[in-house]
Amino acid sequence: MRSSIIIAGLLALIVGGWILSGQLGGKREAPNGEAVAAQNDAPKTAQAPAAPRMMSVRVRESLARPHMTELTVTGRTEANRSVVLRAETPGRIVKVEAEKGNKVKRGSVIARIDMDARGSRLTEYRSLVAQKQLEFDQATKLETKGFQSKTRLAQAAAELEQAKAQLRMMQVEIEDTIIRAPFGAELQERPVEVGDFVKIGDHVARLVELDTILIVGFVSEREIGDIEAGTLASATLVNGQEVEGVVRYISKISEETTRTFRVEIEVPNPGRKIYEGLTAEIRLPLEEVLTHQLTPALLTLDDHGTIGVKAIDESNRVVFYPIEIIGHTPEGMLLGGLPQRLTLITVGQEFVIHGETVIPVPESEITARANNPS
Repeated sequence: MRSSIIIAGLLALIVGGWILSGQLGGKREAPNGEAVAAQNDAPKTAQAPAAPRMMSVRVRESLARPHMTELTVTGRTEANRSVVLRAETPGRIVKVEAEKGNKVKRGSVIARIDMDARGSRLTEYRSLVAQKQLEFDQATKLETKGFQSKTRLAQAAAELEQAKAQLRMMQVEIEDTIIRAPFGAELQERPVEVGDFVKIGDHVARLVELDTILIVGFVSEREIGDIEAGTLASATLVNGQEVEGVVRYISKISEETTRTFRVEIEVPNPGRKIYEGLTAEIRLPLEEVLTHQLTPALLTLDDHGTIGVKAIDESNRVVFYPIEIIGHTPEGMLLGGLPQRLTLITVGQEFVIHGETVIPVPESEITARANNPS
């Protein structure tokens, strides 16, 4: 009894397994009588890929503007004119008429040298000229009447000219005893005092003209060809003062040791408040280029590490533009090497790549929505 139950159970399992195997592996008929493949034999149908979703980015129009590029060099201030007055005749200083720091006019007396015997010699030479003039006049009359040879007349003329030359030399020597300012300036130095004896060539005074100041810099041989005389330049003095002037001189000969060229900028100096010898940062104009003024936050890198900006073209495709940093302003960086008109990506540039199509959202629309939430 027990064994027959076991046999019956086994048979039931075998029959059930055979029935199940037929349902899974065979064919079944559809309600219209056509055979259909079993589920295991049904071909697998590939699903259609979903369309990619485009990224939205915020954009802004940017238009390039002209900008004058500059060369920055370090320089110093110098007096517009500076001269050392030296004695042109020997003698003792008998009077000084200007003190250090005084503003003197052209022709103003700085000091006087003792005349000594020059006054007496001047009188002597004047008398000699008068005598030789009479002798020449007499020789001329006699030569006209035939009582004097031409040779004697020529000798009289030569003696007269010699006397006049001696007189002129004495007059110049006397004039040299008065030391005058050759131009309006400030008396910077006066190392002589009353009683000092000076020889020819001794230093008597130094004058500097500071109504106009020079700012002098030195430019390398590679860049000197880009500087033009007559252009407007600017400088920042060591005390922070900003000044402007005109490039008035560019040396055609380089310095022996540095191979640099001297450039002078003439700057007005009313009140002589700018002193000689101040350090200055000079900005020299080079050429005008088109630049976009952007904040550093808009800069990005491409796959090769090149710095640039991302924009979109007419088809809303992302374009990467390498940039050239031209300069800086308080409002942002000045970038060159870009098209004159750009539709810049201002938000989202880090999440899109070159050539990708995006949905541009102008910043003006976002601003309008924020101002009119309804």
